[in-house]
Amino acid sequence: MKKIQFVAFDNVAPEHFIPIVNEDALRTHLVDHAYFDRNSLQQWMESKIQISALPGCRVRAVYVDDVLAGWCGIQPDDKGVELAIVISQKYWGVGIMVFKNHGGLGQRLRPQRSAFSFVG
Repeated sequence: MKKIQFVAFDNVAPEHFIPIVNEDALRTHLVDHAYFDRNSLQQWMESKIQISALPGCRVRAVYVDDVLAGWCGIQPDDKGVELAIVISQKYWGVGIMVFKNHGGLGQRLRPQRSAFSFVG
């Protein structure tokens, strides 16, 4: 069984995220945007840290067997909240484990309108 860990974004080096968020296999499933560089990634990470501080929200980096594999979180969208699980193609298949182990995500989402965005 794989070991899954959830780490706050402010404890992750931006350069570790760049190859994941710029992975073409993931980008085809996400909102269209330019490839990240160190500066734009830092801004994106800071926005996720701010989102994670909102009531009812939680955004975390996902580590699989001590290797950064992607990110997940409960975050606002235009109709309420969404649950996003974005995992590098190398780790596709662990998304269900992330969902089950990310601090009771299902219970947190039940009272609200929610969408489920799953890449992994």
